[in-house]
Amino acid sequence: MVVSPTPQGSTHTTLHTPKSQQSSNPPPEFQLTLSKSSTPHSLYLPDISPRYRALKSVPDSLIEISPESHAYAQEFARRIGGSKESPKEPSGAAIILDYGPSDTIPMNSLRGIREHKRVSPLSSPGLVDLSADVDFTALAEAALGASPGVEIHGPVEQGAFLLSMGIKERAEMLMKGLAGEKRKGVEGAWRRLVDRGGSGMGKVYKAMAIVPESGGKRKPVGFGGDVDA
Repeated sequence: MVVSPTPQGSTHTTLHTPKSQQSSNPPPEFQLTLSKSSTPHSLYLPDISPRYRALKSVPDSLIEISPESHAYAQEFARRIGGSKESPKEPSGAAIILDYGPSDTIPMNSLRGIREHKRVSPLSSPGLVDLSADVDFTALAEAALGASPGVEIHGPVEQGAFLLSMGIKERAEMLMKGLAGEKRKGVEGAWRRLVDRGGSGMGKVYKAMAIVPESGGKRKPVGFGGDVDA
């Protein structure tokens, strides 16, 4: 997919803009279109993982790849577990929290957000926040490939992660002595972080940990382990 100018005279109807993204905004000046020929990235990126490579033979497959996020995961792993070129005593840990699927490849998830509403990601450049789902499995693959001294735990749903970390107990402590709107504010805030339905963030958001390799003997707290493990 490439970014190209929208044809002159385009409307939301001709561009098939979802109604939720139309509002009072004019049609965007640019659009995502299928390239007329292979691009350099399309020739090598699908081959960096067996998961992507398996889709090359499936007509009309759409996959999203974020090479920069792979680079971050690789850097985290090298700093925690070292690498073959620069071995070190494993230390430290990283927790990645974001939204995206647990084990499938994101597709067509690029979106724009402005004033808490979905808009075209190609509208009002510089004024619209851009967002896309995270491919957690791709991050895990990148980290494990970068360092022999790390292991991956998760991703797990944010709700389960925070509950096992004691968010409910912490909130109850914070609410002691509070009343009225302040108490409702704390109650509503922590429940929104863990709720799995509606506007809750507990299911859509995930947590994944990169920790020193231990043969899976010591699971981190929040990922099946406990403080005394």
